[in-house]
Amino acid sequence: MSASPLQIERTIPLGALWTSFTLTMHGLLQWKRIVALLFLGLIPLLVVGIFRTIGIQKYADSLLLREYMSIEYFTVLLYYSSVAIPITVLLLAAGMIRDEQENQTLTYLLLCPIPRWAIYLSKLLAALLVAWLLVSLCMGTVLFCLWTASGVSTPVHWVNRWLMLLPATGLLIAANGGIFALLSVLLRPSLILGVIYIAIFEVFLANYEFILRKFTSVHYFQCIVCNWMGDQFMFVSVQAAKTSLMKWPWHIAEEIRPPTQDCVITLLSIFLVSTLLAMYFFTKKEYRMKTPEGS
Repeated sequence: MSASPLQIERTIPLGALWTSFTLTMHGLLQWKRIVALLFLGLIPLLVVGIFRTIGIQKYADSLLLREYMSIEYFTVLLYYSSVAIPITVLLLAAGMIRDEQENQTLTYLLLCPIPRWAIYLSKLLAALLVAWLLVSLCMGTVLFCLWTASGVSTPVHWVNRWLMLLPATGLLIAANGGIFALLSVLLRPSLILGVIYIAIFEVFLANYEFILRKFTSVHYFQCIVCNWMGDQFMFVSVQAAKTSLMKWPWHIAEEIRPPTQDCVITLLSIFLVSTLLAMYFFTKKEYRMKTPEGS
């Protein structure tokens, strides 16, 4: 027999978990952190502004569409997948526990009759939601500033491309969030290790034609985007630059590119495995309460 909603409420206090979720959201939405993350997410606007005011004059009308799509690739697809998303998720996932340790609220939560794994899961979901909302907002702003009043006819409207990127972005954020949150539970210098991980896996290995890129979450995000949006770039290359065929910048050949379903399963598996491990270690780890003497 399945458990009734009343039995679930008695086993796991859903109201307390919602309180933990909202408190984590409130803690992560500190204005200094949000301003820093918004600045990180809106850095591409500098490139867009320079291109719209200076660079656009260097190209003939027949090549403008190709150049616009190239700017979109570098300022949105490449920058967000390898830089903005990993760093945003790292700061939020590492901060969801560290902040409450500093505020001495985590210890009181652990004293409540709530399973530790449920507390961890509520905090992780809050961090992932904040990261997804911030990245989505910044990504949409960059695309809006790039394409609005450009006078260039695109094969698919930029709003549709932005909407197509949102679920893939959510999957990448979930995979990265699971990994970085696991690091924050296991190791003290999680920020340093997270930056090293981003530099090696998200920036270096994922963006080169090398077999080890299959061990990075960004690679599967790239494959999803290629499967969904690759034809648009091929349209641009044939129609706007007939002299040379513009290849997809990530150079992921179609014959070796896994289907979208496999990529989704892989990213969800990374999230689930890392989250289950972190939930287990979170239940075993001891968190000391700070005293006025600092002990």
